[in-house]
Amino acid sequence: MVNTSREVVDATVRGGFGEACIGGVLRDHRGNILARFLRPLGISVPTGANLAAILKACQIFSKLHWSESHKLMIESDSLLVVKWINDIRCTLSFFVELANKCCDYCVKKGWKVGFEFRESNGIVHLLARKGIGRNQLILWQ
Repeated sequence: MVNTSREVVDATVRGGFGEACIGGVLRDHRGNILARFLRPLGISVPTGANLAAILKACQIFSKLHWSESHKLMIESDSLLVVKWINDIRCTLSFFVELANKCCDYCVKKGWKVGFEFRESNGIVHLLARKGIGRNQLILWQ
């Protein structure tokens, strides 16, 4: 759709609980890349890292000049996290605060969060993996 941007996000965690990094690629309605990011998180679990990826995507998009004129569709390969954001009542108590922050952005701006299979977001997964061991946010526009 015209005036809809698509942000695909992913998280990588070493082991089931370990060093984590998030990444995202923002594209316009034609598929052109508008921005990319990666950010190390420190120690996390996969669900927490995926929530952090969605929140960071919201924060970055909201600061970009086209955020006022475009809707955002965030896609994640974590079906559980997508369900939590779309129905906050399902969220584990440990993640409610983080999930609420994501929901606040989405509800206020009319943005959506949906599921996307990992196979279709391989670039983002590789981007998140590249951030392991780094120590700061990297944003390309």
